[in-house]
Amino acid sequence: MQTGEGAEGQARGVGSQAANAGTRVVRPQVGTKPGGAEAAGGAGDREQRQAHLQLVANNARFLILPWIESKNLASKLLTLAARRLGDDWAARYGYRPVLIETFVDANRFSGACYPAANWVHVGTTQGRGKLDRHHTALLPHKDIYLHPLTKDFRTPLYS
Repeated sequence: MQTGEGAEGQARGVGSQAANAGTRVVRPQVGTKPGGAEAAGGAGDREQRQAHLQLVANNARFLILPWIESKNLASKLLTLAARRLGDDWAARYGYRPVLIETFVDANRFSGACYPAANWVHVGTTQGRGKLDRHHTALLPHKDIYLHPLTKDFRTPLYS
């Protein structure tokens, strides 16, 4: 099994992930998840959370293939992507997100590149996933990291 640095930091084992080499920096959030605006001190009730969900971009997948060796590459890419995200998102979707979130499977990845890129660890999921309707924890617990895109990111999340 090959090892290398993945989106969620240092991969403990990449294996078949190399076949899934497509890297997608962010995508719009489509459902509620633990974390995001809530973990940042934002919306507490369901309606307010739904109304502000579009302001939270999700870093869904980020992988650096194991044979790529470059010091601090993951944190540098995350930093550069975060700097561009607001302008690119506004050009494409007509509004700017104020926060980026990502979820790291700590059993598979260390997530070291996120704090190195100034992302903040805010907690751990309950292992339920965004589609859980039966309140059962069947999925791995994941670390939640957030990166504010503006200094006053809380204001739009509370309004």
